[in-house]
Amino acid sequence: MSIVLFIAWLSFAIESDVSILKIVIILVFLVLASNYIINFIKNKNIKNKKIIIQGAYLVLTLAIFFTITNMIFRDVFIKDYNYSDKMLNKVDNLKIEDFNDVSKEDLLYFRAEKTPVAAYLYYGDEGEKNYLSYEIFESKYKWVVEYNFNKRIKFVNKIGVEYIEKKTSLPKGINVYMNEHGHRYTIISQNKMVEISSMDNVSEEELINVVYEKLFEK
Repeated sequence: MSIVLFIAWLSFAIESDVSILKIVIILVFLVLASNYIINFIKNKNIKNKKIIIQGAYLVLTLAIFFTITNMIFRDVFIKDYNYSDKMLNKVDNLKIEDFNDVSKEDLLYFRAEKTPVAAYLYYGDEGEKNYLSYEIFESKYKWVVEYNFNKRIKFVNKIGVEYIEKKTSLPKGINVYMNEHGHRYTIISQNKMVEISSMDNVSEEELINVVYEKLFEK
């Protein structure tokens, strides 16, 4: 399997969903391992070589099928699971309490995913005064974050929404963008991208500064 094909699969995985990258990595491993085994068999003087090779292809097909179905169905069930506060404290996050509000607890929901090249967190919680909703995408690879940002901008442009870069007092290297409707902000650094919705009774300056302090300044 060529490096070009692997990069294409990797790009597709990041564009679709972070969780899909897990499937891609496993599939690449299965294909490479199967090719190695088949080539090994072809170079050996083994009886019924053709039948063994056909069996190897069958095993590969079944392995791919069960891998994909298992991860898809597992993800379906995980998406509707509300994690405990103990689990929530293990991830880098921003809580509704950081905006002088109190969580209703039973409406708290988040989903975290991690792959060898990127991590993703969705957080949603309703408080007594506001609703907090944001997403974090981060990677130690600058190009992965840039790719995710450009993909997002292209998507919103296609549906007729423009993003405007905001001038802020944040350090150099931290850029802030707001959609033209003023209800969605994107804050991005070399290794992290945060998308957050605006909140009632929370000013733009406070929202941006709190996000920076909690998610970027550490």
